[in-house]
Amino acid sequence: MNWMAVKAVIVRDLKLVFRSKATLFWTFMFPLILLTGYVALFVPSPSGTSSSPVEIKVALVPQNWTKELVQAANETLKYMTTPWNTSGMKIVVNASLAKNLDLALEKLRKGELDAVILLPEDYYSDAGLHVKIYVLSGTPDRVKEEFVSSFLYSFFAEGAMAMSMGRLYAALNMTMRICPQAAPIAEPALTSAWSEPRVELERVTSGREGEIRSRIIGWMTLSVVFMNFMFGGVLGGASSITEEIRRGFIHRLLSTRLRPSEYFVGMSISWIITLTVAITPVLALGFLVYGGTLAISPFSAEILGVIAIILVAEVLAFSLGIIVGLLARSSDAASVIANIIIWATMMGGGFWIPKFMLPDFLKAFADVNPFSVLFYGLTEIAVYGKSVGAYLLPLSAAVAASLGLYAVASTLYLKYLPKLLESAGKG
Repeated sequence: MNWMAVKAVIVRDLKLVFRSKATLFWTFMFPLILLTGYVALFVPSPSGTSSSPVEIKVALVPQNWTKELVQAANETLKYMTTPWNTSGMKIVVNASLAKNLDLALEKLRKGELDAVILLPEDYYSDAGLHVKIYVLSGTPDRVKEEFVSSFLYSFFAEGAMAMSMGRLYAALNMTMRICPQAAPIAEPALTSAWSEPRVELERVTSGREGEIRSRIIGWMTLSVVFMNFMFGGVLGGASSITEEIRRGFIHRLLSTRLRPSEYFVGMSISWIITLTVAITPVLALGFLVYGGTLAISPFSAEILGVIAIILVAEVLAFSLGIIVGLLARSSDAASVIANIIIWATMMGGGFWIPKFMLPDFLKAFADVNPFSVLFYGLTEIAVYGKSVGAYLLPLSAAVAASLGLYAVASTLYLKYLPKLLESAGKG
């Protein structure tokens, strides 16, 4: 092995990478843009939360437009539209009277209203408060659906309680007038019934929100790193090998004293260097700027395991790309095959969506996919602080699969490259 020749291949490949503006963008800039978008969309800063009030659109429909029922509806409307503040959340109820229940329900189905409230004839009666609430459901915003339901139910439940307490108050007052001897018993009951509840509310920050957010950012950072491995290694390796064969670069290189094995080793090292350099700004942005959790010390023994996993993932991506590039008959075919592998792995391997959220058949795929095994081993160690030993068995299997794939890639390269060069020369 002529290591000077290998060094020349490495220098030549790195120059080609850093001279290509497209390669620089997709390999270095795009991962940073992707990570920034992930963090901004899915884990925004708590200080950026909106203080806008929650608006609830309601229509009150009296069953009959009698004077008493309309007056009760207007009183309810006036009280309901008072600005509310529940647990620091501002609530604005935009309520109005409607004459026709069917028309109001039609507006509800169209999403113009959040709820329709029917006030029956016995809205206020001796039996208590009676009301029927129609709530919009089946919308994409399930959180608001539940919020509207709980708010309106609580509103009328508290109203019914207040009405019952008023009647109790009147009954006790009349009892004391008729029977003054009952005053020692009735007066404390009246006082406690209408006194403000002595419930003290104090918020205690557990710190879990910040911890969870930082771990999510750490997970996303490593997710983008592995996406970069797949796009840069699998797609980049497949496209470059077919392009260099088609354009005659490799043929001219091997027409010198350079041997195929020396070129393959040099190309492997140059790709590993490129992928390592490309993920460095991503790691810095995610863990240093955006505050992702890094649960291990740079000087701990676990850092060696993390570095080893990253190198193995780079070798795996590059090997798969070389195999695709050698077996494909054109650069277009290589690109299509590589993209199929990449997108299937990202969507089904737990990179875009965490593995626990995937259906069972995709979880099974993620459990055996070497990319996924390496990725989740890395996140558990680097982000969640687990030991390397806890994932030694699956990581060992993934390492063995990666090295085996590299051996297959080198064997195919040395065996089929002369035939490919010969067919390319004839073409």
